[in-house]
Amino acid sequence: MKSSTVFLVCIALLLAVIVPQELCADAAPSGPFLGIFIGAMVVGAILLGVAVYHIFNAPAQGFTELEFQEEEVILELEEEYSRISCTFFIINNAANTYSGMFYFPFVVDETHPFPNDIQVSYTINGEITEPVLEQKNDRVFFRLTLLPEKRTVLSVNYAQSNLEPKVTYVITSANDWYKPVGKATFKIHHPKTWQDVSISHTPQTTVEFNDEVIHTIFIENLAPDSELEITWNPEE
Repeated sequence: MKSSTVFLVCIALLLAVIVPQELCADAAPSGPFLGIFIGAMVVGAILLGVAVYHIFNAPAQGFTELEFQEEEVILELEEEYSRISCTFFIINNAANTYSGMFYFPFVVDETHPFPNDIQVSYTINGEITEPVLEQKNDRVFFRLTLLPEKRTVLSVNYAQSNLEPKVTYVITSANDWYKPVGKATFKIHHPKTWQDVSISHTPQTTVEFNDEVIHTIFIENLAPDSELEITWNPEE
């Protein structure tokens, strides 16, 4: 039992002794049994509140056994749209199958409409499954079934229009997991003609290939406090 719980129980017991006597001083019927009854009610109410608190603040059952091992993201940026290809590696370390709802978020605003051509699939033991997608606000929800002690490869691909020279890829959702993502790789492709390209997370490598520039970002133990944002000046 946590110290905070012990403290609450002590307060409850104290109230069980003091409060009933005060409540019964001018009320009828009175006597020790009524005091004990009211005290028990106070103790029960507080213990119930503590139990509910711990239930709603505890991690989802089985979720702590899921390990977000790795992610690889390729962002292919063009003047008016971007294509994003994501691969995630998730391990279910539990002895039982885990089935639950997951979500994938987007940045949706006046200059970045909701993406189209969204494709989600996951592979376990060579078998590919395409879950049903449900759109809500700025994200899609889908159900994953993760086999015990197996690694699942989740793929998410989509295209999104850019009505301004800016692309934002959401990475802070990684913080919803029980622990940081083991390692993450982001590859950003853009035309060589773009000027003043700014990337919110510093690339470790930048190379030119044919008519494009490729920036690569490596992050271990990903637990970001900001999104991956790319801005540029369009070609003249």
